[in-house]
Amino acid sequence: MSVAVLAGAMVLSGCKGGGGSSPALPPPLEPPPQAETPAPSGPEPATPVQQPQPEPDPDPAPQPQTQPSSPAPTPPPSQHTGHPSLQNLQNIQNMPNWWHRRQSFEDLLAQITADGTPWTVLQAYGDFTFDNPITVDGVKATYTTSRRLAPGDSHGYVTRLPTLDDDIRLTEDAGAILFIPIARHHDLADANGKKDETTYFGGWMDHSFFFVTNEAGGVDRAGGRPETLLTEAYAMGDLGTSRPTSGRASWLGAMVGVVHDKSSDRYGRAVVGKSYLNISDFTDVNSLSVHLINMVDTVEGRSWPDISWENVPVRSDGRFVTHGIQGSFYGPGGEDAAGVFVKGGLGGAFGASRSIGTAPSD
Repeated sequence: MSVAVLAGAMVLSGCKGGGGSSPALPPPLEPPPQAETPAPSGPEPATPVQQPQPEPDPDPAPQPQTQPSSPAPTPPPSQHTGHPSLQNLQNIQNMPNWWHRRQSFEDLLAQITADGTPWTVLQAYGDFTFDNPITVDGVKATYTTSRRLAPGDSHGYVTRLPTLDDDIRLTEDAGAILFIPIARHHDLADANGKKDETTYFGGWMDHSFFFVTNEAGGVDRAGGRPETLLTEAYAMGDLGTSRPTSGRASWLGAMVGVVHDKSSDRYGRAVVGKSYLNISDFTDVNSLSVHLINMVDTVEGRSWPDISWENVPVRSDGRFVTHGIQGSFYGPGGEDAAGVFVKGGLGGAFGASRSIGTAPSD
């Protein structure tokens, strides 16, 4: 089992808000009165006699020059504390040394495409022009597609798949959530007197990744309410050949999504949080539960309500689907899990690594 997977067993606390007023402070203490210094008495002190100073050496020996200390080297980007817009979010961890033991996003992409056509789950939400849209919890969406597709292919439900590898290469290390590395790209461009905001978010494990592209048109500022909104969510990787048939397991990871509830004052904003999957009994094909928790928006850091699915059926090849969620277990023994979702006003994607432990604390 990889180091990254073992690290996923470490459970981190989620975002909690503080409240209550601070107790009143006591008044400052008055400084004590200063005692008057008495005038000196007795005879005047004698004037010290000045000693002659030695003549300077006309031919001094050269002194060794002290070299100034070199400044500490700047750590590489993958050791920084995350993308500036995310540093205030408690979900985002610093990046310790284990980061370098996990392959990069681009390396994983090259690996899963070189091994064959990866198993891909995708869905689009928002203002698209495709025929036969569906509505899930008030969000306009396409049907979910689950099939063998790779970056560079095309599909009628999404527009970014042909350039998905380029979109991934634009992202920068942005931190980690439950030891799942997160990458992000953000762009705000002027367009006809307003601005178009483009955000890519993704995370990756050892055998799979999840990725969200979001195009918000006609905003007046970063994180502003858009006039048009189109989000596409992807999960992609090496599909496991079978599911275990006994025992239990859990998977801990991350999620990224976008608010598609038009009644919300956060419509169009990105949301990040934790994902937790659990199979209580592999002999029961309906024992999978999926939870998206500790979610916050990336503009203000305000929490978003948890989302859960219970009794999700899992097929013999490791794929799972129910209303509002579809995904797969990837890698040997179902080491990874990833998928796409739409529920509770959010549309997005999630991923997790198999671990030994319990659910992350609220």
